[in-house]
Amino acid sequence: MIQRQETAVKKSSSIAASLQLSGLLLLVAFFLVFLYTTLHESGHALAGLLAGGSVRQVNVNFFDLSAHAVLDGDFTRAQQALISVSGWALPVLAYLFFLLLSHRSREPLLAALRWVGGACVLGSTLPWVVLPLVYLGGGRPADDVISFLEYSGLPPLTAALGFAALVAAGVALIVRSRGRLTELRGWLRSGEPPLNNPATCRTLAVMLLLAAALGAGLALVNSGGQAASAPAGYRLAAEFDLKNASMDGVPLAEFDLDQTGPLGIYLLASGVRSGYLDVTLNGPDGMQFPILHSEDISASEERSNPAWAELPAGHYELVLRGEPARGTVALYLKP
Repeated sequence: MIQRQETAVKKSSSIAASLQLSGLLLLVAFFLVFLYTTLHESGHALAGLLAGGSVRQVNVNFFDLSAHAVLDGDFTRAQQALISVSGWALPVLAYLFFLLLSHRSREPLLAALRWVGGACVLGSTLPWVVLPLVYLGGGRPADDVISFLEYSGLPPLTAALGFAALVAAGVALIVRSRGRLTELRGWLRSGEPPLNNPATCRTLAVMLLLAAALGAGLALVNSGGQAASAPAGYRLAAEFDLKNASMDGVPLAEFDLDQTGPLGIYLLASGVRSGYLDVTLNGPDGMQFPILHSEDISASEERSNPAWAELPAGHYELVLRGEPARGTVALYLKP
């Protein structure tokens, strides 16, 4: 009888430990995605500020992949290149700083953050190896990598090789630290409730405080840029009621550039409630640049403000695709 009770208690403790561990790992994954997205968009925003611009909005909604930073300013090609690469650079620098502070610690949750965070950093670097080769082959996917190449003028092969070296260095660091991976695996299989460890509880508390601080900072930044007016120098090109939207696409505006030149676009979606909304700039040679893309969007205001120092000459068209829905879209252009 006593043996049965002991078995039941052990089984109950094992289930509780598994539930704690599963919840903790899910929280780690959510925290790291939120942290990476916030640092990525903040990298763009900080670079814009350093280049003399201003930040109107930092959106970190990673659920529908619509995260973006809305900047206002007249940026040179070098500054645009810096803004493009800073979304990658700030999370990497933050991770290296975290490694410097925590590399001696053997606390299991910190170890999990180091390993999963390292995987995130390596994963974010791989597009900087692959996309330059796609660009070299004539592809023009809308991405920070392509923007960086076009604004910086860096040869794509040089960029691919440089970032490949960084990936190789990261993999070498992982191989060198594989002994600690064994320790982490042992923690995951120990069957001990992770929150019984005071050090793990302290790490979790720091994670939650950091997330709260970042959330408050984002709220403060966005509260300062909620005016619906467009930045100086932009003129209204189109207004559209989303009840007339179509998945087949509705042209919002079209124009021709007789020669290579600058262009700024400011798009403001107000009172939007839609299952799908996409606004894309289509240009010569198959160019496509997403201005705004969201799924299951519900927002009082949603903005996007891309700008180019030099767009190639040709015919351009801004096309809206979406389900008929509530809300309006205002489109402003700055030659």
